[in-house]
Amino acid sequence: MFAASVTAEGLTQSRYPSHVPQIIASFPLYWILQVSDHYLYFGDRTYTRSFLPRIDGVLEFFETHIDELGLVGNLPSDVWQYVDWVTTWGATDEHPDKGVPTSGRKSNRHTFFSLIYAWVLQKAASLVQAVGRPGHAQEYEQRANAVIQAVRKHCQDGQFVTDSTADIADELAYSQHCQVFGVLTGTIEPLKQATVLRRAFAQDSGFSKCSYVMQFYALRAFAMAGDGVYEEMWSQVWNPWRRMLRNNLTTWEEDDVRQRSDCHAWGSVPIYEFCTEVAGVQPIGAGCSKLLFAPRLTLSKSIKANVALGNDNLAIVSWHTNEDGSIQVDLRLDRAIEVQSQIANEDVIEHGVLNHLVLQYRPTR
Repeated sequence: MFAASVTAEGLTQSRYPSHVPQIIASFPLYWILQVSDHYLYFGDRTYTRSFLPRIDGVLEFFETHIDELGLVGNLPSDVWQYVDWVTTWGATDEHPDKGVPTSGRKSNRHTFFSLIYAWVLQKAASLVQAVGRPGHAQEYEQRANAVIQAVRKHCQDGQFVTDSTADIADELAYSQHCQVFGVLTGTIEPLKQATVLRRAFAQDSGFSKCSYVMQFYALRAFAMAGDGVYEEMWSQVWNPWRRMLRNNLTTWEEDDVRQRSDCHAWGSVPIYEFCTEVAGVQPIGAGCSKLLFAPRLTLSKSIKANVALGNDNLAIVSWHTNEDGSIQVDLRLDRAIEVQSQIANEDVIEHGVLNHLVLQYRPTR
């Protein structure tokens, strides 16, 4: 459906069909991530390849808007440069669009779009490599690396990624969003990622905060940074959802300003996190042909979870804590596939093809 909405500029529309067209800058990039996720879960090579021309068109649009600094900039006025519902990113007479970072409005250069463009290039490179386009994969990787280098040169203040170029950064030029995508793209060095995220997400950081829209990506960055960041952030991440439950909502809010509740895509975040990160069921082969089993045992004393894998498989995860403090973990699959496992920060173990795995783990004190 979204592929059919492509405009003359090469971008997918944010809603379609619609009698009032709307283009949001990052949404075509999220669409590419959807195609990539679909291939990971269902492995339909022919179906995936049918989208490649439109994927390339979306990426080419952003490539044509690389400016003299090597950053994404000067996007046309008919493209809404929405990032997130941040209360301090409100509309003004000069800049009537809401949800657009304050820093960079005058220069029409927002670091977020450079970062998400680079990240999607990396994801697209893996996708097209898998479906038989190695030349495109190499080009996408090169383009991603060039943008990342430009962000490092122009949009870092020595510690954090700024919302626009660092030379115009003020107190409103820092967001959790750019730190998140700085981690996801590898723009922020691996050894610094955990520290940057902890500082950006501290309650008194002063950074523009991720709302529901961006929590999924924040959680991906917490997981990537390692060093226990995901577990540390776990409780505070769910505070907005706990509040919604206290308010007796039966569907999640779109945002915490208007509190409208109409099932936006980011309402799926809790389900995804409990299945993928807590239960630890992470497909890593196309069509769920290979699984990384990496449960986060410290987040729950016990669990029972059924997680769908593609069209025809189901992972059943359970664990319980024994009297001696050890944890017994059980993974069952309806259909045998290749499995890796990783508990805590231990090495990844290759188990080969199986449909049942039992692990014993004793936490260190």
